[in-house]
Amino acid sequence: MVGGGGGSWLPAAGALALFALLAALRTARPPAAPSSLAVASRRRGGHTLKARSEYEDRLGVPIGDGLYDYEHLVELHRTTTLRLIDYDGDDVLWTVGGTDGSEGAAPGGAVLTVKFVEAGTHAVTATASDGFLLGSFGVTAKYVRRELRDLSAGDRERYFGALHAVYATSDADGARLYGSDFRSAHWFVREHLYGAAQRDCDHWHDDAGFLTHHVGVTMLLERSLQAVDATVASHYWDYTLDAARAQATGESYAAAYNGSIFGEGWFGFGSTNPENSDHVVASGRWAYTPLMTAARSYSNITNPYGLLRSPWNTNPVPYVARYDRVLGVVHGQNHLPLCADFQAETIEGAQTIGRLFSALNSALHGSVHIMLGGHWGFDPLLTNSSKHYKALGWRSDQMLLGSKFLWRSGYVDCPEDCAGLAAENCTCACGRRAAGPDGSPASASQFLVDTGFAAVVGTNILQKSEDALRGFENVADVLCHVGHAGEMFTSAAPQDPLFWPLHGLAERYLQLLRTWHRNGTFVMNETWGYVHSKGVLSDTELVCDWQGVSGEEMPNCTSPTTCDGHHAKDVLPFEWPVPPDVEGARATYTNEEFYELIAPWDVRMPYVYDKLSTWPACPGGQIQPHNGGASAA
Repeated sequence: MVGGGGGSWLPAAGALALFALLAALRTARPPAAPSSLAVASRRRGGHTLKARSEYEDRLGVPIGDGLYDYEHLVELHRTTTLRLIDYDGDDVLWTVGGTDGSEGAAPGGAVLTVKFVEAGTHAVTATASDGFLLGSFGVTAKYVRRELRDLSAGDRERYFGALHAVYATSDADGARLYGSDFRSAHWFVREHLYGAAQRDCDHWHDDAGFLTHHVGVTMLLERSLQAVDATVASHYWDYTLDAARAQATGESYAAAYNGSIFGEGWFGFGSTNPENSDHVVASGRWAYTPLMTAARSYSNITNPYGLLRSPWNTNPVPYVARYDRVLGVVHGQNHLPLCADFQAETIEGAQTIGRLFSALNSALHGSVHIMLGGHWGFDPLLTNSSKHYKALGWRSDQMLLGSKFLWRSGYVDCPEDCAGLAAENCTCACGRRAAGPDGSPASASQFLVDTGFAAVVGTNILQKSEDALRGFENVADVLCHVGHAGEMFTSAAPQDPLFWPLHGLAERYLQLLRTWHRNGTFVMNETWGYVHSKGVLSDTELVCDWQGVSGEEMPNCTSPTTCDGHHAKDVLPFEWPVPPDVEGARATYTNEEFYELIAPWDVRMPYVYDKLSTWPACPGGQIQPHNGGASAA
């Protein structure tokens, strides 16, 4: 069903278990206050507890840089050392909840090695051999999302193994093998298509709901990974490290594709070899990762070949594709975001979540989607179109965004069924709607004005030289042709496994700013909103009503307006069963409510990040809260 508010734009089949609100009921409860006896014991003995995981010892960074607001924070499924500080007395009797039962005490007893396997807050007590209570502590165990390159070889292999199972297993087989929390990659692609590839507007991107939807769907992916392997978290990719390497060496940003992230045992990369003209990921772990074919019985959004792909992406090749060029331009003039790009968002005297949401949607992450997906399929138009859009001053990556704008507003039509047709005979195009008054093809300037394209880009597009526009009389052919794009540059982006680690960096950054704001070192106005970008063809604030439209009729389009899914009170399209005795828990949340739930200090959150203020690609390895003390408007 299309249309409606409050999340009703998602079909009923999209309802699911988002997460069981922390895998255990205790996670939803605040840490228990120490008893008066425990407090007295600490005063008498003066002993404190230090908890360190194997990762903290190896990397030298406490979980979240010590910024998370917990008495003691430990990592699930990782070897953890509990140590009583300044105690050298008799053997210690430890009592610890939530572990796998394989505790081992070091000689002297003041050090205990444990592995926590239950999420939540657990009581830890230490008692001397004469019965004297040395201390009682609250220890909170959560999953820790880590930068992929920091993982041990074994943990990284477990992550990739679980992720591969998500992509290689159907929903039915996954539920049978792994349980009700499992969702297949096809399920995630369908959900993203339902949110981003509806013809009326984009319910997940280019407005305030961008972050909540992507944090929510990544939680679902993490639950699915943990159904396969309970030790795995949804780890992230810090692409500022790759950007810094390219900048420091003077290499192009294409050099990032030589890094470990794109190694054959990791995510691989689509060949730029002309023989691989389909730009399929053809080697390594993810070689020939298949798309669902004959998907019309599974999803009400497919491409004309029945592939689980965007309706306008007429690519018939049923495998994940990546390409490092956009209409022949390497990366479409984009670059991987640098630390400086993230740091810039902390410099202004007043920060709002509306501006931050906009930055995270576009400059701080959107460019990576374009760089990884790529755009091609314009032969024989490519040579001329490249020359002319440059003459008009357009960036190559705006061409696909412009095509999508024209598709939503009714000027671009795409075939519904191309079964049996060669790719060159299955293309999108503009019909009579793009013609001039006498039925002849519209001039370039007339086409740009009539379609509203010029108004979105800016009227200065019409002030270019007449020669440029005259040579670009086939502007409709180029924009309406659409071409083919790699998955990451489309509404089917979760089909590429790189989709998942890409988004963790944005959430980690938001958690840092919210933590700074809470402790008074950074000021941010968290009133729900979004700062729209002018001249960006994906951020049009256009909503088109396609109800009852047929034939050559045009939809009723309204701008500026907000697409359903982005309002503060819109309900997120994820439903989950609620354990009956979790106080205050519900099956659904609005955007505003979910934003509060994912606060880094909320005990219901099942995970934390390995680092918050530590950003290795930044000067001194730290990002700074430059606007501290300012007042946010």
